[in-house]
This record gives sequence, structure tokens and C-alpha cells, in this order.
Amino acid sequence: MGHCLLDFFNGNEEAKVRVRSNFDEEDYLPASYLFRSLEELPPLEELALSLSQGRILDAGACAGVHALPLQERGFDVCAIDVSEGAVSVLKQRGVKDARLMNFFDLEKEQFDTILLLMNGLGMGSSEEGFCDLLAKARTLLRPGGFILGDSSDILSAYLQEDGSLALDLNAEYHGITHYELSYKEQFQAFQWVYFDLEKVETLSQKESFRCEHLFTAEDDTFLVKLSPL
Repeated sequence: MGHCLLDFFNGNEEAKVRVRSNFDEEDYLPASYLFRSLEELPPLEELALSLSQGRILDAGACAGVHALPLQERGFDVCAIDVSEGAVSVLKQRGVKDARLMNFFDLEKEQFDTILLLMNGLGMGSSEEGFCDLLAKARTLLRPGGFILGDSSDILSAYLQEDGSLALDLNAEYHGITHYELSYKEQFQAFQWVYFDLEKVETLSQKESFRCEHLFTAEDDTFLVKLSPL
């Protein structure tokens, strides 16, 4: 992804990543999508930015589509990503505090808002990983701080023409997804998870977080506010 972002930033407007997964057909993610302007953001992301406050951590900041407008509004924004190319783009685009690091490696810092957008709640890659993410977030949030994150209910991807669901009830949670990304000669395989709202509410309660459902878009992507109790 980082190589694709750098190519787009340096003038290749056709740069795109090929995306393969176990639940959908092969597709392409154009780098331009990750450079959207504030006016091009969907209502869910606009809402998340409008609710952000204080010192903000943008985890998985990519090309800065959220970090930059928040910084322009005067917020102190720390943007992190595990992609060296993404962090290079963040710095070149003017993000003042852009770091190459994993969310779980942050130590001795405090934030009022943690942003986990563009299906960022799946960062932990599993139900257990989501619980670990909340436990880590608790150590990073100031009193009164919260997470704003989104996920997508992908159950409809398993819906058959007769209305039944092609799910193996003995298999892993249906939202766990195995991805393969490729760009030029670069290749990456990884696991992600898409939660339904009920699952987020259940796991949040387990980790003593209050879960407030704020918005659901037409594509079943939903925004929640998670606050430690």
C-alpha cells in the first residue's frame, strides 16, 4: 500500500492496489480514494471528525485523509501507520506528528480521542485482538476520552438467492476476512475482521467500555463511540 500511495503522490494518478479476499470478488482500490478531500468524505467520517476533541490519535492514518483536516482545525494530531510509504506521504503532505509505528507499541502518551476509521475496529484481526485493542486504548485515553471507530456488517455477502445464508456455524466468526493485496511486484497477505454492531457491543461490554451507536450508512458501515467505564 505504501508504494502505491507514494506513486500516486508523485504523479501516477492511475495507481491502484489489487485486492483479493475470501468473501468477495477480486477488486482494485485506487490510491485516489485515500487522498479524498474533506468535501468528498462520507457522512459517517464527517461525523467522526466533527465529534473529535482534544489531543487526537489517528491510528492507521494512511495518507492523512482524516489527520490533515483535523490538524487544519487546530487540533494536536498524532498520525501513526505501519506502512513506511504511508508515513512518508503523511510527512510530505504536512502532518506535523507522523510516526511509523504500531498502535500497540505506543507508550506513556495520552489522548482525548482515538480514531479507528475506515473499518479501523478490525485492526486487532480477531475477537480476542479487539479486546486487546480496547485494553491498550484504556492506557492511552485521558479521563473522559473515547474511541471513535467504524466497522461493517458483511453478513449480506453470504446471502443466497433463496434468502438463506451460506454460513458454516462451526467455523470462525463470519466477519474474519483473509486478504491478499498486490501492487507491482509487492505482495501482502493478512487477516482483518468486520464486526456487526451486536458483536462490538458484546465485546465492549466484556472489556468494560460503553458502546454508543452513532450512525449507520447505507452500506451497513456503522460508527460507534467507545468510552472506558
